[in-house]
Amino acid sequence: MSSSNSNQARTDRSRSDGRDGVYLVGAGDGRESGRAIGISLLGIDCETAATFFPGRADAAKAWDRWLKRVFEPHLAPAFVEIFTATGRMRIDRVVARDRSLGERLAVPAARRSLAAAAPFLDGRAEIRHFPQWTKFRDRLDAGETPGHVTSLFALQAALFHLPLLQALVSYLYFEWRSGLGPATDIGVARFQRDFPESLAAARRAFEREAGAGGLTSI
Repeated sequence: MSSSNSNQARTDRSRSDGRDGVYLVGAGDGRESGRAIGISLLGIDCETAATFFPGRADAAKAWDRWLKRVFEPHLAPAFVEIFTATGRMRIDRVVARDRSLGERLAVPAARRSLAAAAPFLDGRAEIRHFPQWTKFRDRLDAGETPGHVTSLFALQAALFHLPLLQALVSYLYFEWRSGLGPATDIGVARFQRDFPESLAAARRAFEREAGAGGLTSI
């Protein structure tokens, strides 16, 4: 990555709103996004659809509807809050947001979300030592929270210190690839090129939910 791209990383730990742990970077090229996705998934395969599932509908049109009706109003706010709450060790907020997802998703999407989350709950060796993960898993095992895939993806991305915007883009690619199946995998670079509205939706979510406009360089 060039020095100019590297300088896009932003954080401001002196902001009065306390949004520590939130980073702004450009979405990057396919290699950067591919790395972010790899870190987020930790080798987990996208074997089942998550909340996006086009069925027999036109995939591109279904994706656009999902971005507008599901991702931007419901999933993106939850993702950002869970991501930031994880960095602050506020597991109560993570649990509260995870619970609310089941209330906001249509029943079929909520069921798919829980099913798609199952591989994340294996607790790969790379993540088991994080106290945030242990506390969340304890709450889940106690039946206090359902464990939706959006929550687990955001939590895992935060624990491995991915920049928030790249984490959002990675999640969108995960939803797209999961919804269509690995046989239709178009690759990260082509996804970013062919679906610019996805990157725009991720950036809008970041700017709206995390206040990216106010972040300054340190």
